[in-house]
Amino acid sequence: MKKQNAFTLAELLVSILIISVILTLLAPVITKRAKENISVSTSSLNSKLYIYNKSNPECSEISGVNNSIQCLFTIPSGVKKINAIAVSGGGGGAGATQPSIEYGKKLTVANATPKTSKTQELTITNGMKNIVISELIGSGAGGGGAVLVQSASSTASFIPTSQSYCDKYNAIYIRPSYNGGKGICVTKRNVGDSGGPPIPSSVSKVSTNTKCRNSCCWVGTTSASGFCNNLDGYNGCTRTVCTQRAAKAACENYSINGANEWRLPTVNEMTAWSEDIDEISVGLGSSGLQLCDAKRGDWSGQIKSTYCGGNTHNCPGAAYSTCNAYFVWLAESGCGFALSRNELNGPYCEGIDDYAYSTRCVLGPAGTTNTLSGGGGGAGAYIKNYQIPNDVISSNIGGKIKLFSAAGGSGGSSA
Repeated sequence: MKKQNAFTLAELLVSILIISVILTLLAPVITKRAKENISVSTSSLNSKLYIYNKSNPECSEISGVNNSIQCLFTIPSGVKKINAIAVSGGGGGAGATQPSIEYGKKLTVANATPKTSKTQELTITNGMKNIVISELIGSGAGGGGAVLVQSASSTASFIPTSQSYCDKYNAIYIRPSYNGGKGICVTKRNVGDSGGPPIPSSVSKVSTNTKCRNSCCWVGTTSASGFCNNLDGYNGCTRTVCTQRAAKAACENYSINGANEWRLPTVNEMTAWSEDIDEISVGLGSSGLQLCDAKRGDWSGQIKSTYCGGNTHNCPGAAYSTCNAYFVWLAESGCGFALSRNELNGPYCEGIDDYAYSTRCVLGPAGTTNTLSGGGGGAGAYIKNYQIPNDVISSNIGGKIKLFSAAGGSGGSSA
């Protein structure tokens, strides 16, 4: 027998693959030429879909006919054929025991009279269904009126006008121009120092180098040796320092000659002091605040303020166990101002029990007196487009739908 040459299966598959690749590459050319022979013209077409319903401004309801509308259709120029499709709802079926069903029943429960309730009822009848609450709004209570911020004590309105007013309280007078427009009295010495407010029994009074935590005051050498002096008779080496918790308690418990509304100074007050600290602390000498300075403040060869630097670790229990007499506590939580080179800077804020600072108490209004704004009215319940389930209605024939308008609160009283 004579052998005939033929393709192997592998050779056949390779040939088919090559032909497929060639056809794929030629497809865009073939398609393009085919499209060039197809022409579709839309110049003769002028069609548009118009939808008419109750929301269309060209439509209106037909008087006396429920759920029916009439619409005005303006034929565009050039239109020769119109197809109109009308879709309408079927008529309502008559009830089993009553000849007609009432549609459009409206319940009104609105009540403009405060503190007065109102109820409206609708009897559920046989065949009633598809009940929708389109809008139901409940009224909230009125807000409280503004309240003037005042204290009941006789010293709440105390505004000193001169040093003589503060003398009987052993305090320094800070005039309005140095204190943001309000005069106040400031204690001459720190809490715990001679001539200053006493440490109350609720505060732990301990000697320096004694560990104490939370409400504590340290009495003894609070500045490092060589970093303090005794200028104007108020030693910067042994100033009593306290945690803020203790400082606040000491001022609030301080009472002298009928004045018992002492407090810590605010950040706004001490910011105002910083602008004239030379005058109110140093320039007045022993009659000034006599705050002590972290760094020696030399000017023309003279020390301008008492020196109490060094950051001694003689107050164990405070942060880093340091005593910082050149810091003064503020009323703001965990915050104080620092006097350094005759500049009062701050606020610096840490924890109320973390540092041991100087404490000065003030008497007088805290800045301007403001009123609190009235409280907002309570929110009312709001339901919109809620359909009562038909199975609830059908299973309660003879029942009632009751809408209840609870009494809304009257307006808040004036300040």
